[in-house]
Amino acid sequence: MVANVETAPRTYGNWKRESVAGYFGLGPKTAAVFYGLILVALIALFNRWWLTLGGAVVVMALIQILYRVRDRHHRHTGDKLATVLGWQRQKLTGANLYRSGPLGVDRLGKNRLPGLAARSELLEVQDALGRDFCIIRSPARRHYTVVLSANPDGNALVDQDQVDTWVAMWGNFLAAVGDEARLVGFTVTIETAPDSGAMLTREVNMNTSSDAPEFAQHYMQEVLDTFPEGAASTTAWLAFTYQMEPGATKDQHEFIRFFQSRMTFLTTHLQGTGVGSVTPVTADELCEYIRVSYDPAAATLVEDARAAGESLHLDWEETGPSAYDAGWDSFRHDSGVSVSWYMSQAPRGHVISRVLEPLLEPIHLVERKRVTLIYRPIPSEEAGEMVVNDSTSARHRATRSNADERDSMEYQQAKTTEREEAQGAGLVRFGMIVTATTRNPDNLDQIVTAVEARGRSAGRIRLRRAWATQASAFAAALPLGVVLPEQISIRRGGQH
Repeated sequence: MVANVETAPRTYGNWKRESVAGYFGLGPKTAAVFYGLILVALIALFNRWWLTLGGAVVVMALIQILYRVRDRHHRHTGDKLATVLGWQRQKLTGANLYRSGPLGVDRLGKNRLPGLAARSELLEVQDALGRDFCIIRSPARRHYTVVLSANPDGNALVDQDQVDTWVAMWGNFLAAVGDEARLVGFTVTIETAPDSGAMLTREVNMNTSSDAPEFAQHYMQEVLDTFPEGAASTTAWLAFTYQMEPGATKDQHEFIRFFQSRMTFLTTHLQGTGVGSVTPVTADELCEYIRVSYDPAAATLVEDARAAGESLHLDWEETGPSAYDAGWDSFRHDSGVSVSWYMSQAPRGHVISRVLEPLLEPIHLVERKRVTLIYRPIPSEEAGEMVVNDSTSARHRATRSNADERDSMEYQQAKTTEREEAQGAGLVRFGMIVTATTRNPDNLDQIVTAVEARGRSAGRIRLRRAWATQASAFAAALPLGVVLPEQISIRRGGQH
């Protein structure tokens, strides 16, 4: 007789913020200014230049006030002041407004993508298996992005051992892409949206015989009438961004061969990670998805065309919104209005594999919701030095006279990270953006409350509303290859 042995669920954690010791809590540039002021103050003191001494002391006090005091989202007063001033500048110059089309700002009357993706271009080539896939080209940064679609297996009726295996394989994938040539970063986007039932209707009609019993036909018709109500569809997108060397794209054949090999590498290494079947995204599929993201009302037209086995054949220059109005706390675009959040703090402590379920599940009143995980793998040759520096910084804080228990725990976490990296684990910077879209602005307050509550229940994830940067956050959550640290000034999301 074999007894059932219940094992404790496997937990994950040990992520922390990057930190630097010896800068009085300031960044390197600000600390350099602060040290310079200390030198000026000493020289003024020895020479009795009291006015200069007083000025240096006042400036040092202002720096301490602006850059050392932080809120619960780890933002200091200087960050907040810069955000407010930047927002006022946007309003004065009209940069928070966008109009396209025949009466818009584009001289050709196109509906181009705005903001961070304004200069992007779309190419379509074939991989080694003859499958069409698209490449998003951003010439300003020489960034090239390939997009994959996935069908996650889900965890319903799946043994915990299988889930643990998926998580382990995903960790191996993160370690592998750390040494991926020219890879800048990648995103994983999970979107939930209403299911219109158009695909189900097409499938049933194609497989229904006119000779079928009347009861069976009536039953299937009832399924078509009732099943789509309240149902949600889930889609997953993975966007990998590479930075090419100057002149590397002059040889068109070599350029295409490089991305053909990358598609093979990515699809092979993603096997067994729980993402299900992975296929390259074509230009038509990506254009339709981006168009619906900016104009939710177009979803019905796109789904009807897909149900009929057709495509809208949108051009990349027609996927952007006709108009948008980026507000301080929301983003109005065509037929939709959205709110975006950044993750300001990863789950504290240890969590289980289902930690993101509350955020990923459909939310009432939210018509379209995107949860985008942002990864920036660190090459193995840099990771070793980074974990050693981080461990040194943590030890410095833990040995101070006023160190507390949290400083000691951070030092232990840093030592654990250093040991795991030495054993072959990968190191990656990561962040998260959550975007909720509705077509009814009156529901915004309820949506904000619901999403932030889901964040708190998902392993105590702390979400910060993207104040004054709603348009940029919206674009960064889409599979467009927008690498935020190289586009706009933001804080690093974290490090694992």
